Amino acid sequence: MLDWAGIPPDESPCRGGPRGPYVQSLRLELYRGASAALLESGAAYRCFCTPRRLELLRREALRCQHTPRYDNRCRHLTPAEVAQKLSQGLDCVVRFRLEKGVEPFQDLVYGWNKHEVAEVEGDPVILKGDGFPTYHLANVVDDHYMGITHVLRGTEWLTSTSKHLLLYKAFGWEPPQFGHLPLLLNKDGGKLSKRQGDIFLERFVQDGFLPEALLDIVTNCGSGFAEKQMGRTLEELISQFEIGRITTHSALLDLEMLPEFNRIHLTRHIENEGLRQRLVRELQELVKHVYGDQQADPEVLEKQYVERVLLLRKGHISLLKNLVSSDYSYLWVRPSVSRQQLQMISTEADEIGKLVLGPLLALRLLAHKIQSPQEREALHALTVLETCVNNCGDRFHSEIAKFRFLNELIKVLSPKYYGTWSSDKVKLRVTEVIFSWTVWFPQEVKIRDAYQMLKKQGIVKEDPKLPEDKILPPPSPRPQNSIFDTDEEKSKEQEKSAQVSRRLNAISEVSENVRHMDELLEKYRRQELSSADQDTLQALFQRCEKLRPLLFRLASEAVADDEVLAEILQANDKLTRALGQYRQVVSHQENGDGGGSSSGSACVPVCPPAPRRMRSYTLMDFSELEATAQTPTAPSADTPSASRHGSTTSLCLLEEEFQSLGLSNSPVVQKPPPNFGLAEPTVCNEYSEAVSAVQTLGPQESWEDSCAGKSEFQGLNEELSPLSRTKTFSFQEFPVLADLCNVPLNPLAFAPSFKLQAVLLQGPKDTCSISPLTVYDRNGFKAMLHFSRDPAPGRPDVLVMVLSMLSTSAHPIKDIAFQAAVPKTMKIKLQPASGSELPAFSPLLPPMVVSQVLLLTNPHKDPIQLRYKLVFTQGMQPFSEVGELTGFPEAELWNRS
Repeated sequence: MLDWAGIPPDESPCRGGPRGPYVQSLRLELYRGASAALLESGAAYRCFCTPRRLELLRREALRCQHTPRYDNRCRHLTPAEVAQKLSQGLDCVVRFRLEKGVEPFQDLVYGWNKHEVAEVEGDPVILKGDGFPTYHLANVVDDHYMGITHVLRGTEWLTSTSKHLLLYKAFGWEPPQFGHLPLLLNKDGGKLSKRQGDIFLERFVQDGFLPEALLDIVTNCGSGFAEKQMGRTLEELISQFEIGRITTHSALLDLEMLPEFNRIHLTRHIENEGLRQRLVRELQELVKHVYGDQQADPEVLEKQYVERVLLLRKGHISLLKNLVSSDYSYLWVRPSVSRQQLQMISTEADEIGKLVLGPLLALRLLAHKIQSPQEREALHALTVLETCVNNCGDRFHSEIAKFRFLNELIKVLSPKYYGTWSSDKVKLRVTEVIFSWTVWFPQEVKIRDAYQMLKKQGIVKEDPKLPEDKILPPPSPRPQNSIFDTDEEKSKEQEKSAQVSRRLNAISEVSENVRHMDELLEKYRRQELSSADQDTLQALFQRCEKLRPLLFRLASEAVADDEVLAEILQANDKLTRALGQYRQVVSHQENGDGGGSSSGSACVPVCPPAPRRMRSYTLMDFSELEATAQTPTAPSADTPSASRHGSTTSLCLLEEEFQSLGLSNSPVVQKPPPNFGLAEPTVCNEYSEAVSAVQTLGPQESWEDSCAGKSEFQGLNEELSPLSRTKTFSFQEFPVLADLCNVPLNPLAFAPSFKLQAVLLQGPKDTCSISPLTVYDRNGFKAMLHFSRDPAPGRPDVLVMVLSMLSTSAHPIKDIAFQAAVPKTMKIKLQPASGSELPAFSPLLPPMVVSQVLLLTNPHKDPIQLRYKLVFTQGMQPFSEVGELTGFPEAELWNRS
């Protein structure tokens, strides 16, 4: 098996040699002569103890919980007693006399060692009664007569080495150098044993593993090399091995990695012309054995065909027998499909690829080939890619400019993915391709961003200098019969026509339903509506509810056309008015208020008997809100009417909106105006946006009541708690029209002077100019404390802060928890965080953010000292950070009000 493994011995029973014989049974005379020399010098003696006596000694030692050992009884026999026993024909063995005072020796791996074997062992047997030696005598005699200079063996023989050195000393021979190697263990830490049938070399040969792979994995899991490396050849192992690098730690043999080692060496065999011919013959025999009775085409066994199969699947198979598995049966068994049927199917597939999936599937296949570990295959794929860019039209250009494909090219360059084993020639070619695209496709921002990201990370040091003949030429005019652009203009026109048709149908349906609902509501007020018409009215109401999200989607599609957008908004106003009238009229009738509604009652909202949370698609413009609110005061009889917020007109406008939301007849309570200064920062496309969260106190609460309650922050908690529940949108994906369907609306959340109107959402508000404080910045995880532009409404002594946490780490961050404490003269309240997890950072996506609102009251305006504890898990490692924040901008924080 050593010959199979490629490490044949210099001398062996098969090869012969000058120091033979090499079979132990043919060297018995040599062992008898050596033992006779020891007997003559007195270093050994004959032992006549029977096996029964030795067994009794062993049992007695075990009963006394001692280590079994020979008691050296026969050591003290006189020559006369020995002669008498020999004359009686008694069986005997030869034992070596162990002496105290063993000299230390230097092991090549374990260093200086010394074992007083005479104190823990009895005299060992060196020659058995049948004339065969034990290992102790045989290895000493054989190593001496064969001229062995270095002995490398398992560490289990380390304690016996002192015994062997005593034998060398008794013979008067010079001992070799000893080195004891650490054991090779199973993956679970158990010792490899010949009793395990699956570790015999014959088993690996039968399974089809290459000897180079087996030798590679054994040396790779051990030590003796500067670094671990897969795929080393025997010559590389010899040149890189250093005995001084062997460690004393046992090595774990992970046989689950053996297929990967075999894949690497099998690829080398396929690339080598001589070795490939041997693989061709082996594969032919395997095909005959597995598919012999199914073959109808002898061409599959031809040498050229089998060799082509090997070259095509090079790098994709781990064992040669993988090619005869069921997954590759199509290579050897021809399908039972006629050529005419096959041609028809291929034609249909080509047409489908041209019309729908052509560019996507082509780039997916090219990306797979570019990432191939074979340099020639990757370079060829890059050449095909440049050809496709020149000839496949705009649809192909739009696909290569997406992060989905650019990310596959970046993997070839990044050391975190395939950059460690991709060749320099392939990486240089990929860099040239991406750089050339930045030149010839300047309008594609994603290509430029991807290339700049490579330069920022240091993967690309400088722009490649491309010769004129290698620079990708600008895209040629699209040919009349472009591969992927067939019928593209026609499909765009059809899609545009479909959008116009959907919009016209939706607006027409809204107008018809609103007109019909107005007629039925008028009859309902006069109590002239029949039961059938009541069912029709209910069905119209439900249909109008479903039309509201449809109008929102149509408005999102028509952002670029102001006239179309105005038409859609007008239809939405009609729909909102009709739904509001339905709720008002029906609720009046159900409460027994009679039919008809006067102008005076229109200004008084009617509260339905069972108010429910409605999904509202009403579009609001916060930029038109009038900031006419004043500081709230407790209602009393002396309060003048002029102190109330807004006017009767604005009240009516507000009530009209409340009625459209299903909210009416609620008493108007004076409350402070909504605070738009609180903003939760989000990061998207490398810039920060602010999304305002608006909510006020309930009808039965006031600022004075909340301050006098159990907690100083009870009112603030109820006012600001929706911030943690409000959905935060990315402005890249946020439509121009704000969808507020998921925001819980409160009829008292706005001052009476605020007019709600469905218009365009304006840009984000200005952020606070106070510089934030860094709480934590380590290992790609950063937490910063931002300060609100304004204090809490009606509470200038309450500071509002937002803790934002983001990650640029390659590992996900989970179980994020933040705790804070301040001196006794202050109080702090933490709102629930927007989340507790951050995904792993992707260079092609904007980072996610977790935010948390903190409320701090500081009546005496003392210097702020905030102690915190930040706990999180990064990857698999938990972290707990405790610290103290100082250096708050006191003057800017407390002098703003």
